Amino acid sequence: MDKPTLVNKMKSVFGTVYGLYINTHSAHWNVEGIDFRQLHLMFEEQYQDIWESLDGIAEQIRQLDAYAPQGFSRIEELNECPDIPSPPYDYKEVLLSLKAGNEQVIAMMTEVDDAAGELKLPGLSNFIQARIEQHSKWRWFLRVSAK
Repeated sequence: MDKPTLVNKMKSVFGTVYGLYINTHSAHWNVEGIDFRQLHLMFEEQYQDIWESLDGIAEQIRQLDAYAPQGFSRIEELNECPDIPSPPYDYKEVLLSLKAGNEQVIAMMTEVDDAAGELKLPGLSNFIQARIEQHSKWRWFLRVSAK
């Protein structure tokens, strides 16, 4: 993979992570029911981590001598994370939808990591591998919570 293709993949990662952030934060806002407290706190932990990761993703794009995406319309174009269902929620459906969003991010980041290895970009690879590990943890939390 060449560097311009890697930059475009990183921009898609940024847009998709942003979409996952919005979905997770929305689930946090709109959760109701007997499991409210547990899910509210879990979604909060996840959306805060995802939000904080966006700065690092943007900085990695800048280190590739490109500009980070900006504006809602551009970010929406780049987002490959489908929206979660609308409230009132079937919580199992929301949990599985967020799990699928994390899986999408993991798949995209795995492609970026492979390319970073080919292009000998160890800093990008290290950053992406840490994010893959974190999204794998969120995927696990969501999977077992949906049971």
